[in-house]
Amino acid sequence: MRVFRNLLARFKGREDGSIAVETVIMLPLMFWAYLAMYSTFDTFRMYNLNQTAAYTVGDAISRETQAIDADYLQGMQQLFEYLTRGTG
Repeated sequence: MRVFRNLLARFKGREDGSIAVETVIMLPLMFWAYLAMYSTFDTFRMYNLNQTAAYTVGDAISRETQAIDADYLQGMQQLFEYLTRGTG
């Protein structure tokens, strides 16, 4: 156990190294962090976009004074898809 502690202490005290090795270690971590930030941002952006579109459609339906038929609901579905830039 003492040999292991000596090796670890000696390793900790060294300051020489290679930038290529550090790059190989850090580049995937930096790429993963960037991808995670982008994914998180896009998730919240899509959540906000869908919520805003749902509020808009809900508000339009709640203000309707006449009977709502299938054509009106289909138009609201198309409006929702247009606002969210999606299909389905």
